[in-house]
Amino acid sequence: GMAEIGLRATDPTGASATRRLPATVGAALSLAADAEAPEGGTARLQVTLSSPRAMATTFRWRVAADADPATADADASEHGGASGEATIAAGETSAEIELRIADDDDIEPAREWFEVVIEAPANGCCTVRRARARVAVLEGVCDRTPAVADALRGSAACTAPTPATLATHTRLAVSGAEVLRAGDFHGLLALQWLDLSGNDLVALPEGAFAGAEGLRELDLSGNALTMLSPQPFAALARLRVLDLSGNGFETLPAGLFAGLSLREASLADNPGAPFALAVELERTDADPWADGPATVTARLPAGAPFPMRLPLAAEPAAEGLPAMLDIPAGAAAGEPFMASAPPAGVLVLRAGAATLPAPTCGAEWPFRSCFRGLAPMPGPALTLFRQPPRALPAPEPEPLAGDDLRLPLASLMAAGDGALRWHATSSDESVATVRVIGGELVVEPELAAEGTIEIVLVATDSAGLSATVRFEVHVEFFAPRRPGAGWRSALPRAASASSARDATTAQADQFPAKD
Repeated sequence: GMAEIGLRATDPTGASATRRLPATVGAALSLAADAEAPEGGTARLQVTLSSPRAMATTFRWRVAADADPATADADASEHGGASGEATIAAGETSAEIELRIADDDDIEPAREWFEVVIEAPANGCCTVRRARARVAVLEGVCDRTPAVADALRGSAACTAPTPATLATHTRLAVSGAEVLRAGDFHGLLALQWLDLSGNDLVALPEGAFAGAEGLRELDLSGNALTMLSPQPFAALARLRVLDLSGNGFETLPAGLFAGLSLREASLADNPGAPFALAVELERTDADPWADGPATVTARLPAGAPFPMRLPLAAEPAAEGLPAMLDIPAGAAAGEPFMASAPPAGVLVLRAGAATLPAPTCGAEWPFRSCFRGLAPMPGPALTLFRQPPRALPAPEPEPLAGDDLRLPLASLMAAGDGALRWHATSSDESVATVRVIGGELVVEPELAAEGTIEIVLVATDSAGLSATVRFEVHVEFFAPRRPGAGWRSALPRAASASSARDATTAQADQFPAKD
């Protein structure tokens, strides 16, 4: 049974203190050694009684989180947050707690832990000496892509690798892989060289190399990659060698070199190789043709595979512009600079070609050039401060007579900078046709035709900047009273205009947009 012991101590002055202690006379329960089990297996924990009793001993147990902050915790999906009762039969001294470990497809740490806690029986028959025991879930590498799991486990069972053994891998070659999963390389803290060449990979998942941030060399050559997730290697800040040769890339993926500082890279033997490293200039504070000064940035969407330094050309020559532009390795843009409008008004800027580093790859890779499959080239021109054509308000309607309607182009469109190419269309040529003749827009009605048509007039300059004006014309037919008469026309009732760069909608009779 149970009793409470009272202890009182008194000193010569009469001061005293009291302590009360619970006491149990009988057997003691203890959890035996820790246990382990693989996913899908059963963990078994032994509970012992210090001495047999004449009657059965029933106690409760429950699952609890692991108290060690240095180890990974198993989640409820694996142990189910289980609890229950167990009984040690009369005259016996032990019972077993069985815990089924669920099997999931998640890639998790190779070992995860939880605890089982037992409680003293409510009737006070027994104390508890060791109330807690730990259970290890043997994840190993079982849920990783089979090809990766095989490479990591060698000849052992997939549950055999531990966090400690995974952290010792410095080199790993994987063969026969058709896919990769995020987390496949989790825990490979010391991995420096990863060979994924000659597999059948068509894509890399986001976070494909999470857990292997120490990589220095990555070989993905000879796969079937055609696209990549945004910034696929950005977490690999220590990567120095990247081989993507022999894949299916037709263009450089955006963000390919983001966050990298490479010594070697190869994109040879891809359909799009050699890939142009052409730096684009972009005005970031306003439209390119807005008044200056302008803020301009040099951009490379794929990122710079190496520190890029390239000349800046300006026409006409302008003061205050940098002679050279720099984009750091792994960055997608350089420092912005300011450009002011020259007296002529129009300024054309172009980034030249960077210099490809010399192929000094070192004796360990004598067959590989440092940067193969890349070709630095001049970028497209950026035209600043040009005044585009601008649609004007439509003239007030007024009755007109005659065989056609002639409107001066200057009354419909402000020319901007440079010569314009005109294109005019009628929404219904069976009612009237339109042409640009000289400096006029000519509307010619068809014989005996009536109706309302929409006229669209587009003006495009040599830089591809265009403006559009739309308006309606109502055509009425009258029996002629004298030679030369026959129809009357009402001028536009509504008009709309816009200015925009629109190279994609240029009509067939327009000249091609330049630069």
